[in-house]
Amino acid sequence: MKTLPLSSALLGLTVLLTACPGPVQERPEPSPTTYTLTLKVEGVPQAPVTILNDATKAEAFGGSVAGSKTLTLKARDVFRVEGGAVDGFTAPTAQVVTLDGNKTVTLTYTAKTPPTPVPTTHDLTVKVEGVPQAPVTIVNDATKAEAFSGTLAGSKTFTLKAGDVFRVQGAEVEGFTAPAAQLVTLDGAKTVTLTYTAKAPPVPTTYDLTLKVEGVAQAPVTVLNDATKAEVFSGTVSGTKTLTLKAGDVFRIEGGAVNDFTAPPAQTVTLDAAKTVSLTYRAAPGVALDPSRLQGTLSGWTFGTGRVAASFSWSNTVRDLTPATVTAAGAVSGVLPAPPQVWPFLKECTFSGQRSAPDFGTEVPELGVFSAGGDLLGTVTEQTVDGGHLVQRMYSDTAGTFRGTATCGAYVYDLDLTLKQGWNAVQVEDLAPQGERQHLRVRTLAPGTRVTLAFNRAAERLEVDFRDQSELILRAGESVSREASLVQVGGISGAVTLETSVPGVTVTPSTVTLPSLAAQRVGAQGLGGQAPLARLTPEAVQTRLTFTAAANARAYSGPLDLIVKQGGREVGRRTLPLRLTAPSVSLTVGTEHVGGLFLYPGTTAGLKVNVTSVEGFSGSATVTVSDLPAGVSAQPVTAQVTPGTTTTVTIPLTVAPDAAPGTTTVRVSTPQPSVSQGPNTVQLTVRPARTAVGAAQSALASSGEGVWVLGAGRFDSATSVYRTELTRYVGLQAGARATVPFGVGSLIALPGGDVLATGTDERVARITAAGEVTLLPRPTGLYGGVADGQGRVWFVQRVSEPTGGTRTALVRWTPGTAANDVVVVDDKASYGQQGRLVASGDGKVLVYLPAYSSAALRVDTQTGTVGPLGAEVSDQGGSVAISDAGTVWLTRNGAVGRLNADGSLTTFNDLRVERLFGFDRQNPDVLWGADYTSVFRIDARSGKAARIQLGEVPAGVTVNGGGLAVLTAEYDNASSTRQGYLSILR
Repeated sequence: MKTLPLSSALLGLTVLLTACPGPVQERPEPSPTTYTLTLKVEGVPQAPVTILNDATKAEAFGGSVAGSKTLTLKARDVFRVEGGAVDGFTAPTAQVVTLDGNKTVTLTYTAKTPPTPVPTTHDLTVKVEGVPQAPVTIVNDATKAEAFSGTLAGSKTFTLKAGDVFRVQGAEVEGFTAPAAQLVTLDGAKTVTLTYTAKAPPVPTTYDLTLKVEGVAQAPVTVLNDATKAEVFSGTVSGTKTLTLKAGDVFRIEGGAVNDFTAPPAQTVTLDAAKTVSLTYRAAPGVALDPSRLQGTLSGWTFGTGRVAASFSWSNTVRDLTPATVTAAGAVSGVLPAPPQVWPFLKECTFSGQRSAPDFGTEVPELGVFSAGGDLLGTVTEQTVDGGHLVQRMYSDTAGTFRGTATCGAYVYDLDLTLKQGWNAVQVEDLAPQGERQHLRVRTLAPGTRVTLAFNRAAERLEVDFRDQSELILRAGESVSREASLVQVGGISGAVTLETSVPGVTVTPSTVTLPSLAAQRVGAQGLGGQAPLARLTPEAVQTRLTFTAAANARAYSGPLDLIVKQGGREVGRRTLPLRLTAPSVSLTVGTEHVGGLFLYPGTTAGLKVNVTSVEGFSGSATVTVSDLPAGVSAQPVTAQVTPGTTTTVTIPLTVAPDAAPGTTTVRVSTPQPSVSQGPNTVQLTVRPARTAVGAAQSALASSGEGVWVLGAGRFDSATSVYRTELTRYVGLQAGARATVPFGVGSLIALPGGDVLATGTDERVARITAAGEVTLLPRPTGLYGGVADGQGRVWFVQRVSEPTGGTRTALVRWTPGTAANDVVVVDDKASYGQQGRLVASGDGKVLVYLPAYSSAALRVDTQTGTVGPLGAEVSDQGGSVAISDAGTVWLTRNGAVGRLNADGSLTTFNDLRVERLFGFDRQNPDVLWGADYTSVFRIDARSGKAARIQLGEVPAGVTVNGGGLAVLTAEYDNASSTRQGYLSILR
């Protein structure tokens, strides 16, 4: 298409439209050029106001504004608005405002506060205290003009010139100290207090010290100057005494000794005033000791009048004191009698020290108190008032001194004795024991030592004495009588009952009434008899006692106790032998059970019992077993018994599968009348559960959660090969079986559950937990050994010397490699092929036990380091066990010890264990060991052990799942062979 040309006007319009494509815009309104400014005046009716242009300083307004006024001013200028002065009012602060809109400025006037008139005078109040009145002077301190001078009583107010400084002075008043002058500036009303204080009176140079003695009529008194120690008074004071002494000094007042009174403690007093010191004496407790006389008052005595006597053990006699009377108040004052016989004090003793005589004959009596009729009521004890130590009366046939130590059997005496011939008094103290000996300190007490007496009442009891003490022989339905003396001890009285300890045997009379003390005849027997305290011949109750056996009483042979009771409480007992015969049976455990009866969970065994007729018994007798442990039951068996015969029965004992191991003493009995003529008890031992493993063996090895047990070997004539059978057990259940084509001598457990069997062949059999057998070449000398945690086998091998000789060395071999791939770990230490290696549970530590020396070695399997064990132990009579922490325990001749990290050895004296099997795989605090008949579960923290009886224990190994697998052996009479059994202990 052809392009048309455009005109210039149209072209211009096009350009304009292109440049301004939008709609046409309206023009904005112009900005205002002025705004209003409104002025407001507040606080006054009107005020002069000035408005200045803040930039040009030109005045835009000046004039009076009443209320408000509006001005029109140039927009956006800045104006300063100032309010002029108005009388009586404070003008507001000037304000600056930018007029960018209509504005209002408020000018607020505030009324001025009229000035306070300055006073020309002020009041000054002067107060006098401490005295009724005093002369006072008031002086202007600047002009020295006197404003007041005179006597002022109480207080007074003065009107003085304001602002001046005044000096207020109180003059002296007799007997009082004047107060200090005071300066006061009178810038307001002020008060000045003049306080007078009384003057201290003159200090006296002496004071009175009054001494008062109380408790006694008079006493010696000493007064000392405590500083100079000079004696200012010493003499007897009766009642009171006053001393005049130097004031301020310190004096010590001491009351001297007065017989039978306790002197008061010394007192110290400072004489800063008149003082009184009371010295109070109190009657001394107890009495002054006289070694040959017992005197004083028995505390606790309530029995009226009585008698006191001395019992001498060496002569077996009792003798009265002179006089022997004990008053109703408990007063005693009697001379001790000489003993009929003395005994050498140091006989059979070892003495170390100084002594003036070789020995002395002595007697130490027991002092008894008796009723008027001679019944023993109790004993006397004597103590020192000072210290409360026991006092003993000691008779000596020799005067002498003994200072040192005497060891006499179970006693050690620390002696400090100064003895006179005749009666002495000694103080006895318990000291700390010396080993197993009781240690006593014995000191001579000086005459005059204060002592007290106490009555120790004997327990109320009745002593029964039979004149005929031979055996009581009774038949069922018969009686026998004995004369008896009933001796009252401890003041017992009233009704008592009598009974016997044997069922079916009674005593008559069954009740006896004992007389009271008041009813006894004074001195009926006296106390001068030749008998000790326990055998006095007092006024006893004489009676005839009859013992009767019931018609159905059971046969019995043994002690019969005559029991005395009062109010249900036993107060006496006397024993006589008794033989009671009656038709009965005798039960005796069979002699085959002398060593005990051993049972196993889940089995039944027989207990043989002999049943014998006694005294013509005829009939049936049912035999039962009592005191059975939990899990064991017994079936009663009835025997037919005829006179003159013995019948043997077998009681079946059934053991539950879950019965706990333990030992119990059980008893056989019968409800029929019976008497024991032999042992009727037997020790019953429940042993841990077991399973038979064939002929007794002595080898087993851990395999995972189970164990491989070496079985019987046999020669296969068809192949001319000797074969050995092995069985793997998990718990007590037989599982995998394996056959090895040679005789096996040892088993080595590997970490993964496999075991190595070595023996008579040049090969090693590796057996898996499933029973798979792989034959491997055997390194030379591998007849035993142990595996470490990496499955490497460590053993002792004889190696060749470069010079042509041989030596023994510790080596290791990894199963599966060539037989000659043996690494020599150490060939420096002394090894012997008959020694033994023991490994820790994790295989990180080995211990080598030599056979013929005690130079045991410790081996670190991770580094190959070999060094001394640190304790002497060998494979002959010793064993070791190693914890996973590396701690070594060992036995030597049955003694158990722990080798500590510091090299010391802790020996557990209460443990006697022959062999150690190792630490439990699940509980590292449990160590398993054994002797020839038992296994021990040892607590490695405390060294205490639980014993589990098993019989003969050939071998044991710890199990990965925890516990110990142990082999036991037992001779079987039926097959005449030794049978083996496996048990798992936890």
